[in-house]
Amino acid sequence: MRYWFVLAAAAGLAACGFVQDEKIDGPYRFVAVDSEREAGVCFALADGSCIGRIPERVVAVAYNSDFVVGEVRQTPDVTSFYYVIRKVDGPQVDPSVSVRGPFDAIAFEAERSRLGLPEPKPIR
Repeated sequence: MRYWFVLAAAAGLAACGFVQDEKIDGPYRFVAVDSEREAGVCFALADGSCIGRIPERVVAVAYNSDFVVGEVRQTPDVTSFYYVIRKVDGPQVDPSVSVRGPFDAIAFEAERSRLGLPEPKPIR
């Protein structure tokens, strides 16, 4: 759970800015605190802070009207996948309610087929 705190704490330092901060869709942003190794997906709040949703080391994202998906590369050989259920997510929602994962590639592919999740695309 360290990564949720890192993104939330770093977001509180918004005056210092992020190395990378890109809008994904709606309130969801891709932010890198100080390097790509600490890049994640967060839920942006009106005050400029950002609450972590998909943990650090996100290398690919996708979204549709129902989900935000992230691919996380822990090491060159270990990849996991997460998705956010948008209809139950919000600024006061604990991530344990709206975020599912981690999934390995096989389990994620099953979830993609079952739910119609979008396929993550590499972040530039």
